[in-house]
Amino acid sequence: MTQPSSLLIVEDERILSRCLATHFGRRGMDVTVAGTVSEARSLLETTEFDAALLDVGLPDGDGLSLIPTLSTDRSIVITANPDFDRFEELGIKHVVPKPLDLDRVADVIDAMTATRERAGSC
Repeated sequence: MTQPSSLLIVEDERILSRCLATHFGRRGMDVTVAGTVSEARSLLETTEFDAALLDVGLPDGDGLSLIPTLSTDRSIVITANPDFDRFEELGIKHVVPKPLDLDRVADVIDAMTATRERAGSC
């Protein structure tokens, strides 16, 4: 299965964001990290990402506020305090609770990619 070529990680915990960036960089992905909602918004103004890992609780707001720009099909919510009812209301399809299992996150990215490929991506 082909991995997305670009991944946006929106996570304010520096150790975790570095770990994720290293892990997915080694898998051949072009990884960009944002530590705040405003930093992510600035990146999204100029760059389209194939997938995004979004933390919910960020210093300047809620990572879920980025969903309309990214779409639920390309977003994976990572959080220590999952609110599955809220996620369902927002149409979020991919949630991985913290502490993160990197293999599980990779599996979700693989599944997202497979779904997009079956939907007719060229």
